[in-house]
Amino acid sequence: LKVQLEKKNQLEDHDCDQEDDDDDLEATSLGDAAPSPAEIKLKAEKSLLEFRCKVEDAILGNYLLGEQDHEKLAPQEIVVAREQIREITLWGVPLLPSKAHKGTDVVLRKFLKAKDFKVSEAFDMLQKTLVWRRENNVDRIIDEDLGAEFGNNNAGFLCSKDREGRPVCYHVCGIFKDRRIYKKTFGSDNKCDKYLRWRIQLIEKAVKKLCFREGGVSSVLQVFDLRNTPMQGTKELNSVSKKALILFQNYYPEIIHKNVSL
Repeated sequence: LKVQLEKKNQLEDHDCDQEDDDDDLEATSLGDAAPSPAEIKLKAEKSLLEFRCKVEDAILGNYLLGEQDHEKLAPQEIVVAREQIREITLWGVPLLPSKAHKGTDVVLRKFLKAKDFKVSEAFDMLQKTLVWRRENNVDRIIDEDLGAEFGNNNAGFLCSKDREGRPVCYHVCGIFKDRRIYKKTFGSDNKCDKYLRWRIQLIEKAVKKLCFREGGVSSVLQVFDLRNTPMQGTKELNSVSKKALILFQNYYPEIIHKNVSL
């Protein structure tokens, strides 16, 4: 009888432990549950509101492009600088939220999405993008004559749109199978830099075709035709292509919808 009682107590203890384990598992499962669509939407809206306030403060405080050394500026120059920063735009869209432009939130969301709605990281990315554009005079790059040889050789061009209305930026790598063209394009560091700047110019032309409005088409499809691409002796092409990819990731968040290779 004593043995039977001991076995019964052991079974009860085991059942209790199992119930505790089940409770812990249920609690863990609930804690790790994926957020609902409503929670995701709320998070996005809160992040956008915080981001808008941060950008507004940075523009009005004249530090969106980094801390300004006002000690070297005359009072009138400081006033002009503050007025200029209020008019700052990105891809043709005013960034000052209080201007109530319909495209401002669309642009800001791109930076938030690229940084998983982390406001500080999105703001840092926006700052670096604006500084890079200013230092490289990207806002006026479309007007530059970067050489007709790229267009004449069909190295890259804009062609039609995809089914969703996105501009298609088409790159042809097979032309560089011709060593004469390859050397003409990548024969020196200056030529490589010129080709990279031409790639930036091409994507800027595509951006001009976008509509930064709610429901508008605000991204580009890139197509890379790799047919007949030389397998060897393309170190310079590979290096410039990698630089372009990094530039687009860092300074054109959510602008490239997809890269397609043929």
